[in-house]
Amino acid sequence: MNLDTIEAKASDNTSENESSSDKKRYRITRACDYCRRKKVKCHFMPGQACNNCVALGITCQFNDGYVDLFFWYMQMTDYIYIVQKNADHLKDILTLWKKESKE
Repeated sequence: MNLDTIEAKASDNTSENESSSDKKRYRITRACDYCRRKKVKCHFMPGQACNNCVALGITCQFNDGYVDLFFWYMQMTDYIYIVQKNADHLKDILTLWKKESKE
């Protein structure tokens, strides 16, 4: 083996390592609205629509979660209000019952 062959093999190995490290895997933290609703894997790349939306010809959007979160918060707020109101009503009933039982 001569020196040129060794250098050529070394340069081939470094170019293979560089090309594999240049490829970045993008990991999204949530799916687009369509994939989220259908509960399917979202293959999204930044700046592009996901494969499912492209296949269906629909717009790939990421805003449904905030709306869902807002409605969930409002539902929980309403639920807490109703529970508090029922607790106050039961407290009033118990106070009346105590007063009647003392008499």
